Amino acid sequence: MKQGANLRQVHSTVSLGAVCSHDLEEERYFAIYSELECDVILFYEKGGVDIGDVDSKASKVCVPLKEPLDEAAVHELLSERVTAADERGKLSEFIKELFQLYRDLHFTYLEINPLVVREKIHVLDVAAKLDRNAQSLCKDKWSSEVQWTKKAGREQIKEEKHISSLDATCAGSMKLTVLNKTGHLWAVLGGGGTSLMLADTMDTMACLEELACYSQFTKLDANELYELLTTVIGLMLEEEKDGNGKALMIGSIANDIVTMIKLKKMSGEGIFRALDEYKDKLRAANISLIIRSNVGVVSEKNEKVPSELAELGIPIFVFGGDVPICELVNFALKKTSDPPLISQEQLISQRSSEVETPEVGSPPSKCKKYCLPEEELIFTKDTKVVAVNMIPPGLQGMVDYDFICGKETPCISAIVRPSSKQKIEEFYGLMESINSWLVCPFFQWIKAVIMMVGEIPAQMIRELILLAKERNVMLIGPTVPKHSLQVNILKPGSFMCNLKGDMAGPMLDAMDLKLYRRGSVVLLANSGGLSKELCVTIARNTDGLYLCLSLGSGRFQGSKVMDHIKYLHDNPAVSMFVLLSEVGGLDEYEVCEALKDGSISKPVIAHCIGKSVSHFQGEPAFFGHTGGGMDIRREAAEMKTEALREAGAVIADTFDDMADKMREVFEKLKAEGKVTPQDQSVPPKIPANMKPKYLPPASR
Repeated sequence: MKQGANLRQVHSTVSLGAVCSHDLEEERYFAIYSELECDVILFYEKGGVDIGDVDSKASKVCVPLKEPLDEAAVHELLSERVTAADERGKLSEFIKELFQLYRDLHFTYLEINPLVVREKIHVLDVAAKLDRNAQSLCKDKWSSEVQWTKKAGREQIKEEKHISSLDATCAGSMKLTVLNKTGHLWAVLGGGGTSLMLADTMDTMACLEELACYSQFTKLDANELYELLTTVIGLMLEEEKDGNGKALMIGSIANDIVTMIKLKKMSGEGIFRALDEYKDKLRAANISLIIRSNVGVVSEKNEKVPSELAELGIPIFVFGGDVPICELVNFALKKTSDPPLISQEQLISQRSSEVETPEVGSPPSKCKKYCLPEEELIFTKDTKVVAVNMIPPGLQGMVDYDFICGKETPCISAIVRPSSKQKIEEFYGLMESINSWLVCPFFQWIKAVIMMVGEIPAQMIRELILLAKERNVMLIGPTVPKHSLQVNILKPGSFMCNLKGDMAGPMLDAMDLKLYRRGSVVLLANSGGLSKELCVTIARNTDGLYLCLSLGSGRFQGSKVMDHIKYLHDNPAVSMFVLLSEVGGLDEYEVCEALKDGSISKPVIAHCIGKSVSHFQGEPAFFGHTGGGMDIRREAAEMKTEALREAGAVIADTFDDMADKMREVFEKLKAEGKVTPQDQSVPPKIPANMKPKYLPPASR
């Protein structure tokens, strides 16, 4: 925000930015910043560049959210810092009016250093942050001088600017940062977490310089993905490396890209159009295409490449999520000549660790005897849902999952759609309605609110979080703007909810991985795409999932990792926790403290993505998740990883290592007799209209 914009509304006796001759002893410091439950005001009788650690020196008052700043709080702030009655009176009025402006205009941070009190209050320097998600609410309040700062770093090249301009207007998300034009591997991947995971893997393999770009997409239509892909292909063709040809990796955890390309549906049509347009140039440049399709697909050598792609004449290799990303990198960089494969026999051996089904007539398991009653849990077979403005694929996926779990009635009780236009004003009205529902005694049956949306003003989400806590309602979400797929919920055998309507590829894959029945592993994550991938990893290396929660991301979250560990920890049906964290945020340190003091006694397997972010500090990159907003050293992935390791968590140093760590811990628990036998019931057959039109050979 430009210096002084809108602050003139505060008081007629305020001078902004004007030169004011003064002594250093006259300088004062003032700041406001927002925390979850309150807004914090700081005042210090000294100001200027040499102020030092102001947090430890300044007077501080916390004003609870939705409560006004009263005289007593202002007196507490100033009484010991300002002795002159005249100055204290002027500052008191100034602070009260400025605080009200801070809330009315949706600031998240405001610092004045220094300010000088004379006949007028002279504001000599201002640093401020506005909540960008409140633009629609404040369009008539904010000054036309408001400017959004760009991420520090080099100037964007024209291709990056082109994608940034498209990203600003599309409903989904697309990002492109060119890292090294001569790099051998160019990747266009679905999801911010997956893109970061690839960069982390290449960093660990000491070949990060071969990653040519950071590029990711979420919820793009065919034309938007076509624009992103043709832009990347154009950059690939500009630079020749060594004549061996480059590799283009396209992948999406949430979708079966091969099927979409074959049927030329949704974003698949955009991919095919881009490849078809550039096929001659791609062949001439000896560029190979690596497709990483949805996670449930088993990799089999080129049998899954449909004729539509084969006819392009480009070397194309299709892999499922079962192939470790490090092996794909080695293949893309031509360090291995044969495509990596995982055979059916390997998959069977991976699943051999499952606990045997108890014999008929055996006594009930400890789980059934000591587990919390089902009605006291949140996501059960009896859970009912009121879906508000949810898109059809998500709704259809929920009832399809109900079917394969053998439910007699679907979980969806009602669908509320305020308006087909989905105007932003109507959305804010809906947020107010949710607040009203939680307060109204008639709606005391609400146990959870799942928010698969982003771009919610911070004040609004803070109020909802506090209200949910007061009413003992679980709040999951929200997401980072344009990353609504970050919130996923899967309670095998009971409940599934996300916007795409799937959790591990098509329903056939969910059945093959036995995601229709309960296991004993709890997965807690921030990345929607990688949580889906880990659902498959857990199914193949343990007795399966008990619960998967992808909690969304952002500064203010409805529920944190420790909230869920606390209510699940003493459940005998839960054997261990898998934690997928990421750069940014400090929630992991709560887990560290709980491990140290013994509050968590069950195994915690953890991996933190984003270790490669430090290599891109000079790039104008936006990493989709909270890593783009890392503010302090403790939020770095390396720091959180070491803290978890020291606290006693089992650390997977790479994403690919998580499968081995899960298998090791599970086998140990099984040997110690700490794992409960699981139900191996057979699900009903899937009707023809629920089967995808193109199936991999393993599923036909």
